[in-house]
Amino acid sequence: MEVINYQNIIDKLLEKFPEYKDSPKYYDELNKDLPYIVLGNLCLMAFEKIDEKEDHQLAERLVKYADEIFNNFYNNHELVNLFQVEVLENLTASRTGAQLAKKFLHDKSLDRLEQTLKHYHTDSFLEEYRKV
Repeated sequence: MEVINYQNIIDKLLEKFPEYKDSPKYYDELNKDLPYIVLGNLCLMAFEKIDEKEDHQLAERLVKYADEIFNNFYNNHELVNLFQVEVLENLTASRTGAQLAKKFLHDKSLDRLEQTLKHYHTDSFLEEYRKV
């Protein structure tokens, strides 16, 4: 298994999501050393107006990658916290996010999702998540 950690996560994200680096609306080379900014902007690109989009491929890939991080690197608290704050907080903001969570999050990812939900007013997410 490849090593992914807080120090190399930006390079890993740019490898995994090359379309992000090609999007000047979201990617800014000046922020390339700031994991929260880089992942946060990638989340914006993936989740912005997601309920209005028909194509959710980028969001699906990002949620699957977050699931991989939560389940394979759960002892790396910096990395897990980064993905919890950026991916799960953005995911819980939409109806489509609830559907993606239900479909692609497993095991330890669901624990992190529950922790995130405890800290945010997300009644509409929970309602949609229970329907899916």
